[in-house]
Amino acid sequence: LTSNTTLYNVDLEWRKASAKSHAYTSPARTVTPTPNVNCDSQNQDPCLLSWIGGMDKANDRKKLTSLIASSFDDVYYNGWIVVDDRGKVGLAPVVVDAPPPGGNPPNRNQHVQFYIHETRQRVRVLNVLVMKSYGEDWMDSRIRVEVSVSAPSKSGTATGDATTDGEAKSMRVVVNEEVTGFHHSNTSIPVPYTFSLNEGIGADTDANANANANERGIPRGSRVMISMEMMGGKKFKVMGMSLC
Repeated sequence: LTSNTTLYNVDLEWRKASAKSHAYTSPARTVTPTPNVNCDSQNQDPCLLSWIGGMDKANDRKKLTSLIASSFDDVYYNGWIVVDDRGKVGLAPVVVDAPPPGGNPPNRNQHVQFYIHETRQRVRVLNVLVMKSYGEDWMDSRIRVEVSVSAPSKSGTATGDATTDGEAKSMRVVVNEEVTGFHHSNTSIPVPYTFSLNEGIGADTDANANANANERGIPRGSRVMISMEMMGGKKFKVMGMSLC
């Protein structure tokens, strides 16, 4: 999911990246691990997880639902569903009609939460592929993307249990951004967004942080929650995600 990636070549590009395993690229930067990077194996996949709707393993609702479930330890849907709109498979909030004149606005509270209890490797970026579209249904279409992290304990496992509301609130928020789904073009196209996780646990907390790129991002053994909440508009669609 980079500026040079399309819906049709993303799987091939990820396979190439996995085979090389020396660098990965985002629209903002290229991150190249130094030779002393601590990987379980030299051929370690640069992404902890990745999925994209419409590809072979996710070309219908059932397959994508299964792929998302297998990518995370827990997934909680609240007003979001997996949809298939004429072959464009993705994750979307249930459509909420606008209120009648003088009526109260709909109670949004539509969000989906993805949990990883313990990351198997250090991760530095979250990539989200969203549908950009047009028309009245997509006006003011936007979601809030939030990434929260709980640090590994001294024993190497993450502290707290992010599956409860109280403990989830104690996690550190490292990403809190809005993403729009509307554009002024009579087209519907996938557009990638990249969120840096380099302000994660331990990032830039000492003078050597910038000198050692391997220590930036979210370390192995952390607990991660990715949340997407519908903030405006009538329609939105997430078509893919990767954590690298």
